[in-house]
Amino acid sequence: MIAFPLQSSDGAFFCEKVRNCDEHRRVINTFEVAHKDGDGVVDYLKKRAIEDTIRGESTTYLVFDKYHQLCGFFTLKTCLLVFYNRDEQSHEISKDSDGIEIKISESAIELVNFARNAGITDYDDIAQYIAPTMMADFIVPVIEEIRKYVGVQNIVIYAIDEKLVNYYQNTYGFGFLDKEATDYVCENIKPYYDHGGQLMILRLPNE
Repeated sequence: MIAFPLQSSDGAFFCEKVRNCDEHRRVINTFEVAHKDGDGVVDYLKKRAIEDTIRGESTTYLVFDKYHQLCGFFTLKTCLLVFYNRDEQSHEISKDSDGIEIKISESAIELVNFARNAGITDYDDIAQYIAPTMMADFIVPVIEEIRKYVGVQNIVIYAIDEKLVNYYQNTYGFGFLDKEATDYVCENIKPYYDHGGQLMILRLPNE
């Protein structure tokens, strides 16, 4: 079982679940993004992250360096991917005896937020290490721990621009559903806060 604070493999960073306390509210207010496109991430962290974590809507984790500077954060929540079930030979949508189209689902964890803090003093020196460390040493281990108790087949993320699409695809191996499945998920399941984002998924290996 994972124990928090969770240390990175090189000991340079540690991760904690956000708490409703003065210390965390103070460090959250130091968070900045390098580009204005990320203002929504800042608003979420400062206005909703603690409350959503308390209510069980999602869970936010704060990532610090050894000097206790807030270097980044990520937010996780459960979700489902739902698709039409198509016949393997005809590729037509399968229907039940009443003529109702059959849908299938796959379990997933959504990586709701995944961001670095551009406000730390040595940001230029460590920025390149923060995101890979968060993914490899914190996000993946937390999800793997969840998979010990609950079925999770995919990690889902909504990339807000083409630069992030390329980053998630080339760095972590995220891919895409086909157009029909993407359209169905985005029309029926996609959260309001991900409006305009590109749905991407990372299929997790079988145990």
